[in-house]
Parts: sequence; C-alpha cells; structure tokens
Amino acid sequence: MIKHRKGQFFIMVAIIYCVILLSIATYVIAVISSPPGARIGGAQYAYMNIKSQSIRVVEISLANLTNGGPSNVLPLNLENWKNSTQSFFTKQGFSLSLAYSNVWSGTDWNKSLSWSKAQVSFTVLLQSGSSQIRDEYVVQTELYVDITRVESLNATYRRVYVKVWKEGGALVVSGTVKVGSIQAYNNGDGTYVAIVPSSSEYIVSVWDSRSIFVKAKKT
Repeated sequence: MIKHRKGQFFIMVAIIYCVILLSIATYVIAVISSPPGARIGGAQYAYMNIKSQSIRVVEISLANLTNGGPSNVLPLNLENWKNSTQSFFTKQGFSLSLAYSNVWSGTDWNKSLSWSKAQVSFTVLLQSGSSQIRDEYVVQTELYVDITRVESLNATYRRVYVKVWKEGGALVVSGTVKVGSIQAYNNGDGTYVAIVPSSSEYIVSVWDSRSIFVKAKKT
C-alpha cells in the first residue's frame, strides 16, 4: 500500500512538473513571436520600435532584390509592413499614421567598384493619449565593393585585394567575400584578400551580415 501511494505521488509530481514546463514554454513562445510593440508602454518606445522595423524592412527588401527577388519587392514589403503595423498599434490603443515616399532600390554591378542601394523617406505620426510624436526621416541602405588591386605573384597566381563598406562609409568587417569560388581572407578592417589562379577577369561576390549581395568584376 505504501509503495502504491508513493507511486501515485511521483506520478502527480511528474504531471504538475510537465504542466509548469508547458506553461513556461507557451509564455516564452508567445513573447518571442509577438511584435515588439506588444511589450511596449509609452509612445516614445513605440516610435523607436516602428523606426527600427522600418529600417529592417528596407534592409530585408534589398537583400531579397539582390539575391534574385522581384524588382518591386521593396514597395510590396513596405505596403505589407505599413498595413500590419498600423493595424497592430491601433489594437494596442495607439493612433498611428505611416507614410512613405521616394522609394528606390537598384544595383550597379560587374565593375571594379560596384554597389547595391535602397532608399525610402518615412513620415510617422503617433499619438497615445496626450502624447504625440511626429517625425520624418530617410532610410538609406547601401553596400559597396571595390576591387582595389590585383597583384601578380608568379605566372600562375594573383593576389586580389577587396574593400567592402556600407552606408555612412562604415567598413564591413563581417561578411562573406569570394573571388570566383575561393573564400577571401578577412583582415578584420573591411578589407579582404584572396590568392587565385591567373585569369582574364576576376569576379568578386560579397554578402554582408544582412545578406545584401553585390557582384564586382575586374578585367
């Protein structure tokens, strides 16, 4: 009888433990999957989330475009983001008006100096009670690749030097740079180098940490 009761006790403890774990997991999943605004309070913090999301939409759209996506991916993503964001913040008790203009994205590849760029102008009007935030700003997302030099080592091999930077002139120190099929060495300062077989042309493929792509070429 004592063993039977002990067995029942351990079964009950196990069931309670599983329920607690399930509740915690459900809460964590809900927090992770919910939009940032779901966990915000004031208008200023809400505005900061909206602005950071708008920047991310432009970055993701440029990455999509440069990796084979449709030419109109930026306006499509902007419209989806605008509608879903306004709907979400309305449900949270905010009054939000979003607008965007001067939408542009494009590439200039297969040159020694090549680039991928996107630009959008945003207007935000956010109200919560007596608080009101109005702002206009421009998001510029850019990635530049420059094949600065090709140096002869011998009759068989060349050393190719590459420099990579993004908007504001910030050097890209985290990315993937390939010369042909060969991974370039990252110097950690926005410059990369690869030793490759001699060729009539050198094609450099670059993906930064945002997955934005650029292809440069030097003959």
